[in-house]
Amino acid sequence: MKHRRYKGDRYRAAFFVSMITSVALMGFVIGIIVWGTWIMRDSLNAKTEKHISDVTEKLADYMGFRIETKLNYMEQLADSLAWIPQIENVEGFLKKKAEAFGLASLIIQNKSGDRIGDDASYDDLNEWVEFEKIDYDDAEVISTAGEVFVYTVPIRRNGAADSVLIGVSEHGKIYEQLRNVDLGEMSEVCIIDAKGRAVILPENNQYFQQIDAYYHASVNAGDTDALMPFRKMEEDVNDQRAGIVDLSIGSNGRRILSYTPLHVNDWQLIASTEHDFLYADIQAYMRTTYVAIIATVLVFLTISAFLTLGYQKRKRQMEELIMKDALTGAMTRVAFNKKCELMLREEQPGTYAILFLNLKNFKHINRIWGIAAGDGVLKYICKVLQNHLMEDEVFCRSEMDHFLLCIKADTEEKVQLRVDRLIEAVNSFHHDADARQAHHTLRLLSGAYIVENPQEDIALMENYARIASLSDSKGQACIFFNAELKAKMEAAARVEALFEESIERRDFLLYLQPKVSLDKMELCGAEALVRWIHPEHGMIYPSEFIPVLEAEGEIGTLDLYVFEETCRLLRKWMDEKKTIIPVSVNLSRVHMNRADFIDEYAAIKQKYNIPDNVIELEVTESTMLDIDQIQIIKNMVADIHQNGFLCSLDDFGFGYSSLAILKELNVDVVKLDKSFFNNHLDIKAKQVITNIIDLVHKLDMQVVAEGIETYELVDFLHDAQCDAVQGYVFSKPLSPADFEKWRETPVRSERTGDA
Repeated sequence: MKHRRYKGDRYRAAFFVSMITSVALMGFVIGIIVWGTWIMRDSLNAKTEKHISDVTEKLADYMGFRIETKLNYMEQLADSLAWIPQIENVEGFLKKKAEAFGLASLIIQNKSGDRIGDDASYDDLNEWVEFEKIDYDDAEVISTAGEVFVYTVPIRRNGAADSVLIGVSEHGKIYEQLRNVDLGEMSEVCIIDAKGRAVILPENNQYFQQIDAYYHASVNAGDTDALMPFRKMEEDVNDQRAGIVDLSIGSNGRRILSYTPLHVNDWQLIASTEHDFLYADIQAYMRTTYVAIIATVLVFLTISAFLTLGYQKRKRQMEELIMKDALTGAMTRVAFNKKCELMLREEQPGTYAILFLNLKNFKHINRIWGIAAGDGVLKYICKVLQNHLMEDEVFCRSEMDHFLLCIKADTEEKVQLRVDRLIEAVNSFHHDADARQAHHTLRLLSGAYIVENPQEDIALMENYARIASLSDSKGQACIFFNAELKAKMEAAARVEALFEESIERRDFLLYLQPKVSLDKMELCGAEALVRWIHPEHGMIYPSEFIPVLEAEGEIGTLDLYVFEETCRLLRKWMDEKKTIIPVSVNLSRVHMNRADFIDEYAAIKQKYNIPDNVIELEVTESTMLDIDQIQIIKNMVADIHQNGFLCSLDDFGFGYSSLAILKELNVDVVKLDKSFFNNHLDIKAKQVITNIIDLVHKLDMQVVAEGIETYELVDFLHDAQCDAVQGYVFSKPLSPADFEKWRETPVRSERTGDA
């Protein structure tokens, strides 16, 4: 009996232990699920809020760009008006310009209050615009009466503003632009200033009026929690910070407010979205998870399966979002690659070809006709591509103005024929509603790769086609990737792989090409050049590595290396008490993208204690003479001078567009491009060169002719009063040791016969 009791107690204890263990295990599992659920919810919340903030920021950047663009257009027009004494039919001229700028009105007002402009109703304008408060000194953007934007730009004549150009843009059209970016069906957008005053409100602005009331309410003891988000928003807006808040406003329920600086005045862009609409998926997921937790008590494996299925469903939803281009409705590159892999895997080599299409100079369409017209052109091209596809062919918009196609074509002739038809169709856009705004002949650069190995990485095939499109077309509509291009690509890869080690090992050697004064026929300076001598591969010529380094963004590193080598050589000369001559060093285009690049150069110059005005920084004409960046360029030249460098304009005359704005640039030296002297100079050519030299001298700059190879040209340039020449007629680029020997030898003058 005792034994049975003991045995029963043992089994009972085992049962309770098992039950407690099971409950504890189940509780642990439920706890893990609950904890994981909350973490996932927080993660989804964070991702959702980041998406909202990113979209709001992009929209703010877009609106700021549109406003700044209009202001820039008006500033250019004001400059033109200042230089043009009189324009016939001013009202008609301003009306055309207003239409071109996307403005309702353009008006000129002098300080006496007299106005001229287009045929707009001044009665309405007087209600909207406080003409008497217009600033005549500075350009600005004003929002008035909740109806219009007013852009004002002074018209300066002889350094003084005697009148102002006024542009008026209706809020309704501006708000349409705000709605171009979809934040959701239940979303609204507005613009306020730092004091919370409305700049632009939607037509249905009841909710923003409620926000305005809370925004300016005083914190009181009974409503402190409700007002806290508004206090945070108020502080962020005052400090021009971006942020996002979750609000509960009266009968409107909870909403999400995302705000970010517009970078125009002190304006802030605000996007409002219903909380329930935005977080519907998250809330649904939470409810589903709670049901799953209850079900776990009964069937633990069911819960696991449910979570797995839920994850896969959400994953599929996310994948669908990245499969379709939002603007054109075409495939994205991700979807294109997946489809191509499936198609190519089942076909024989040579069945398909990959096409890369690049819409050349697309930026000009956006600049001239506007972003909306540019978007229309992109949509139209997608229509054309879709209409020209055959069965089992696909295309995508890979990025911006680039398109990829996978077509059935087993010979170059067939591919060429397809491309010809595409180009013809693309340039028939004038009758298409989406594209007819931009009456502009579209140029498509195309490259093709006939698939030799269907198992090869699709991204690599696309790159083959892209590389082909960048090659010299020589009049062909389509360039094909071949063994020659592949060799060039491999050579570029080799250069890229060797570059970093060679920089560290100092395989790049400094060379100097002398500059000879034509007045005294003696050495007056030198240009620093570079030669790459690799220990294994020998001489690698500049024509091989310069384009690669420019394409890969590494040319700036090489520029800085050559500059420091130049400073090291100058320091050596100074320590050896040798005569110092000015040395010019090239700057690549990459430096235009960095406002602080001159600080690095100045630090190296100071490190070697190089005197001022010994080093000349050369910037090419194609980099300098961009009218859209003229102020940036002028500031850059000023910084160069301020840090003790001379500045020269290299390759002058290459683009033949520089004379009009050369007066704007305070450079020290202008270097005539060698293309001036490639062919025999007739009387007209000599006169052009002589006039250019005379003009440059009148602007108080020196002239250096480069690429000079004959004494006949030396004689001509001497007579034309050119200051100095550089070229093989006197010397090829020399190593520092050979240069020092050369400088000790008198310059030979064929003109006089003297040595």
